[in-house]
Amino acid sequence: MGPLGDLANGVDISLPLSLVVAAVLFLTLLRVFPEPRAVYGPGGARLARTVEVPVPPITGPDAVSVPSATLRA
Repeated sequence: MGPLGDLANGVDISLPLSLVVAAVLFLTLLRVFPEPRAVYGPGGARLARTVEVPVPPITGPDAVSVPSATLRA
């Protein structure tokens, strides 16, 4: 039995409570520190606000400029 086992007539509510706290904390942090709009793709964000920030391109020796032309399924 977990530490919150006696709060709900003997039913351990530790796991559901921790999932709710994690979800609320995650959505709160998304509101405080919003992600760039490009992160969410063409569908856009659903529960979070976004910021219009330019996303730098991926560069480097292993960067692929056109993935569909060089990668095979």
